Amino acid sequence: MAAELQLMHALDEIRKQEKITKEALAARMGRKREVISRLFSDDEINPTLDTVIEMLSALQLTADITLRRSKEGEGPIRVITELTSS
Repeated sequence: MAAELQLMHALDEIRKQEKITKEALAARMGRKREVISRLFSDDEINPTLDTVIEMLSALQLTADITLRRSKEGEGPIRVITELTSS
């Protein structure tokens, strides 16, 4: 589950940088604040792809997914954030 944690931590950092509260993000997603808090704090999270897509949309983000052969010792996912100021 390290991949899910890495992705959710990256999204939480972006949320914080954008000064979006968990309450505001929950409202944008039509969810309860507790659900969002759990997604960002639980070490056993397993968000669905739909949830990740909802969160990306609520944060006005897009994700590029590139599938390629892994290199030795490389994990299944690598999260890189490239945000510019608007």
